[in-house]
Amino acid sequence: MEFMDFLFSNQNQLWDTRNDQVTQDMNRPLSHYWVASSHNTYLTGDQFQSESSVEAYVRCLQMGCRCIELDCWDGPDGLPYVYHGHTLTTKIKFLDVIKTVKEHAFITSPYPVILSIEDHCTLPQQRNMATAFQEVFGDMLLTEPVDREETQLPSPNQLKYKILIKHKKLPEGMDERFVMSRNDDSQEGDLSNSVKNGILFLEDNLDKEWKPHFFVLTQNKMYYTEEQSEVTRNHEDDDDNDELLPYVESVTNDELHFSEEWFHRKPPGGRAKAADLLHEYSGLGDGTFLVRESETFVGDFSLSFWRQGKVNHCHIRSKTERGQTKYYLIDTVLFDSLYSLICHYRTKPLRSQEFLMTLKNPVPQIGRAHV
Repeated sequence: MEFMDFLFSNQNQLWDTRNDQVTQDMNRPLSHYWVASSHNTYLTGDQFQSESSVEAYVRCLQMGCRCIELDCWDGPDGLPYVYHGHTLTTKIKFLDVIKTVKEHAFITSPYPVILSIEDHCTLPQQRNMATAFQEVFGDMLLTEPVDREETQLPSPNQLKYKILIKHKKLPEGMDERFVMSRNDDSQEGDLSNSVKNGILFLEDNLDKEWKPHFFVLTQNKMYYTEEQSEVTRNHEDDDDNDELLPYVESVTNDELHFSEEWFHRKPPGGRAKAADLLHEYSGLGDGTFLVRESETFVGDFSLSFWRQGKVNHCHIRSKTERGQTKYYLIDTVLFDSLYSLICHYRTKPLRSQEFLMTLKNPVPQIGRAHV
């Protein structure tokens, strides 16, 4: 034990203490420097199913990291969760994260901390995030230019003990009333942009047994974990469990939607009943939706959703290509299943000349409690 203490003591470190004092010129524009940065800062392990923790932020800041990442997704009470969306990683509260950042931001270094926000939240929650930033960080938060006449970025010395927010703005001319969703094709390696995820069974080459693996399917690639000895889920936040593919075995593509909360089969009263349900659950906000079997087109479906105080209906069409049924809203974007189509439009926006909106909260099936 004493030997281990010595290994990690100051007396055994390689660092030359003469370098404790900054000798570089720290008065140049911020963009002239390399910045020690962290990706998926909140994770304590892999990006499929590991724990998220505020302690991960503490560790990074104490190691001298000056740019940390927050992946934000809609949460309860109007404030987001921070976690790796559409995976089995656990969730931590946004407010807990920023309070932890404030406490530990400048213990190791006085130079500015940049919060890189990957924002998947609705606009109401984004506004609450902005308010929380101001309330928690106070004067530490940089909200105005250091010099209004400046023609370049301020220097690290000018930004000492400041918190900077790095975040994308809404596109020029975009109406803030509509829910926005990221649609960046360059993010193909970002698992939070998955179109499907769940449990994948692969045959082991040695014992010829089928072993479970957690997988994430993006538009271009599929990723999966090493063998899972036991497939577990995070039940602490049941309200968001509908983001994960249910555990199913020997289920065809055409049956994947049967167990989904948003699928209402043929509600008594059809279109009118769907409208009544959306009015009843309108408190969930724009993007509240349900799917039902079409009354007019046999084998097709109807998507009904709430937007700006009104019920809207879309025809989900189907056609057969090479013996396989394809589902679509527009004939240039086809899906192998109804489930895949809905998953897509819960992360990518529905587009029309009038609006841009993602599907959000499902209307629970009749007779099924909403959790």
